[in-house]
Amino acid sequence: MQLVQEAARRSVIWVWGNHDDGYRLPESGCVVYAPFHTLAGQLYVAHGYVFDGVMPRHRWFIRGFRLLHSVRLRLGARPVHVAQYAKKWLRLYRFLCRNVRQNAIESAKAHGFPAITCGHVHFAEDTVSDGVRYINTGAWTEPPAYVLDVDSDRMALRTAAELLATPDGRR
Repeated sequence: MQLVQEAARRSVIWVWGNHDDGYRLPESGCVVYAPFHTLAGQLYVAHGYVFDGVMPRHRWFIRGFRLLHSVRLRLGARPVHVAQYAKKWLRLYRFLCRNVRQNAIESAKAHGFPAITCGHVHFAEDTVSDGVRYINTGAWTEPPAYVLDVDSDRMALRTAAELLATPDGRR
């Protein structure tokens, strides 16, 4: 597995998400699993579900998505991720993305971080708001998969394919 191979070369931290529930790679190698991670006071890393102020508070919403999904499957439709349903309703999807972004930025400010990165909403973006850089890596379940490439003097949102295609994983 490429992630395990990468962990043998450099530090790889797997920050849990709402779908991970104790999941571990069968052959984890040097992959470190954590609920969050920080980089030298410069970057706070978390999964976006901790900033989602909508879905966890509205269980009827989740139940509705599950019901819709089970009905679709019974009617012969192919399985899709819940994010695909949300993306069908653009106003709702934008509201969810904005909610996670705003809560993440507020958390970064409260903890004194100039930048924060997360996922959860399946939408990659790199923006600055209220003096905080917000970087969402999107999702591994939908191509292209994005990675936040960080070194001592820069952060860059890159596709995983781009990162793995370079000999040393750098530009």
